[in-house]
Parts: sequence; C-alpha cells; structure tokens
Amino acid sequence: LLDAFGWRCVDEKDAALVPIFCWPTRKAVDTPLRSLDGGPLPLIRPFPPEFTRRLDDKEQLAFHLRAAGYASVHPETWAAEDFLQAEVAHVETAEVWFLKHALGVKGNGVHVFASASAARQRLEELGPKGRRGLVAQRGVQPPALEPDGRRWMMRAHVLLVRKPSGDRRPQLFCHSDVIVVGHGHPYTPDVKVRAAHISSAGHPK
Repeated sequence: LLDAFGWRCVDEKDAALVPIFCWPTRKAVDTPLRSLDGGPLPLIRPFPPEFTRRLDDKEQLAFHLRAAGYASVHPETWAAEDFLQAEVAHVETAEVWFLKHALGVKGNGVHVFASASAARQRLEELGPKGRRGLVAQRGVQPPALEPDGRRWMMRAHVLLVRKPSGDRRPQLFCHSDVIVVGHGHPYTPDVKVRAAHISSAGHPK
C-alpha cells in the first residue's frame, strides 16, 4: 500500500535522506525535540520522551496545565503528600474521589472513594512509603454520560504542526477516527460499583 503511494523504506544507516514520516515505538528511539547538530529531522515524528513523560504522569500533567492557565480542562489533581495538607482533604461531603498511580494506565491501581476524607484516610493508612507515586483526583461532576447512562473513555490521535510563519502557536489536527469505550456499568454514585467509575472494570480482559 505504501509503495503504491510512492513511499519507500530508508535504511537507518543512510544519512543522505531524511524520511518525512518516522514513527518508532518509544522503546526503539529517543526522538529529540530538535536536532543537536542543526540537521533536518523527520517532519512527522513522535514527541520526545522528556515531553511525553509530562503527559503520562498525572501529577506533572496537572501541574503544567495549571501553569499554562488551563487547569479547568483537567480534573483537580494533587500529589498524595500535597493532598494530605490540603483543606479539601478533610471535607466529609459525599463526592466521588480517586486515588491513582501517577503513571498508571488502563485503570490499573485506581481506587474509588465516596468523599475526600475517605481518600485521605486511606492515604494515611498507607503511610509515606505506600502512598509514594499516588495522586488524589476529584471526580468530574456531573459526569458526561452516554445515552445509555454510562460514563465513557475516549482516545484520539492528534497532530501538532508549527506554522511556517514562525508563530509559536501550533495548529492541531484531530484524526476523525477516535476510540470511545463505555464503562462496564451504568453510572451510579455508589463507589462500590467499580465498573461504573473505572473504564477497565467490568470489561473482559
């Protein structure tokens, strides 16, 4: 298919040509943000790991969004130790809260609580060593629900392109094909129903 559209594979030892499209796995290569020797880089390439780590780490992501003035696009998030010192951690009002591993994916290591104080109590029980790497996250209220009453998870591929004019604000293009997966159980504020709050719960492995 690629050959039919004029694409061809470039040997990694051939420094004479720079491919327009280069998309290795994260473990295959550490894609730089800019060339160290001033030479060209592939036009379409992954973000460097030093940047994607900030997106993967829930604590770092929340910090950078707040710093950029976009805190409202992300659930309120605290590092475990910061949360224990926060006034909100002592609120008894019924409200959904999560404890998550900062680098957890696919719902691994996610725990749901019926109030901020319940999440705080669990962190205190874990002790400094046990809560290392955890974040506390306020549930989004009211949650966006599918027509059948379920919460949902969405993944999308986006392409950021810097404008030729030198404008530092990039253009963002979102691929029309997105992944939307409904939770395994219709939404309920009952935190004991994990499948209503955690995307991977209730789905076959």
